[in-house]
Amino acid sequence: MIILDSLDKISDRKTPIVLTVGNFDGVHLGHQELLKSLKTNSGQKSLVATFDPHPVEYFDVNKKFRKLFSTGDQNKQMEALGVDYLLRIKFDQHVATMSYEQFLLQFTNQFNVQRIVIGHDLKIGKDRVGDRFSIQAWCQKAGINFEVIEPLDVDGQVISSTYIKTLVEDNKFSEVPKFLGRPYSINGLVVHGDKRGRLIGFPTANLTCHRSLYVPNFGVYQTRTLWKNSKFDSITNVGKTPTFKTDDLVKIETHIFDFDTEIYDDEITVEFLKFIRLERKFSGIDEIKSQISLDIASLGRKHQP
Repeated sequence: MIILDSLDKISDRKTPIVLTVGNFDGVHLGHQELLKSLKTNSGQKSLVATFDPHPVEYFDVNKKFRKLFSTGDQNKQMEALGVDYLLRIKFDQHVATMSYEQFLLQFTNQFNVQRIVIGHDLKIGKDRVGDRFSIQAWCQKAGINFEVIEPLDVDGQVISSTYIKTLVEDNKFSEVPKFLGRPYSINGLVVHGDKRGRLIGFPTANLTCHRSLYVPNFGVYQTRTLWKNSKFDSITNVGKTPTFKTDDLVKIETHIFDFDTEIYDDEITVEFLKFIRLERKFSGIDEIKSQISLDIASLGRKHQP
């Protein structure tokens, strides 16, 4: 898969292109159905156009919008699904005021776009008037094949990134894979922390979350950590470490069981399996150690310092 920030970087102007546009936050099962439908033969190439930042984030003056997954995770999911070109369009005032016709002409004027596939709820262009009906009419005039992927539902519930966030908010992690196609997770590079975990006998692999990334409720979770090609049982604290509060950053601190390898700057993925308790402030180190031991015991494990 080739990741681009400009159409000018695609040199092949003749190969038949199947185009789709969307945000694809999480690349859930509904998104996957759409992406798998892009190429109907080996002579075509798929071009996925998405936006950075997310349009909702761009217009959100209160900065409350949070993406379900990171850009890096989205790249991995797209590549695994066989996408040929992933175009990350900088969403700014110029793009926000562009008509949907102007937006689509960027592609059709430069490439051999033979088919456009969209999700049922896509709305693009100024004032979001580029919906399934107007885009279909535009494609008919342009002589381009057009297809809409209807919503996918599970047990009567339409799959959406918003609904998956609701499941995470409600700590229903066992339900997430039915809609997402995999456990809810957070991934990133392991950074140096303050080493307090190691000092009290519970060393942690620490991730720092970007402010635009959605995170679960602040608390302690049963997790599974993926590192390289291995999986490990683990326990994770999400929050701002109120007992030792030194900044306002949200931290993901994971104690990996039966693991003593230095993995700083390595990428890990932390899969969330079960909520244990909310984060709280403790009176001191002894109370923290006691509570962590209880948290670990709740998973049927005994702490081995």
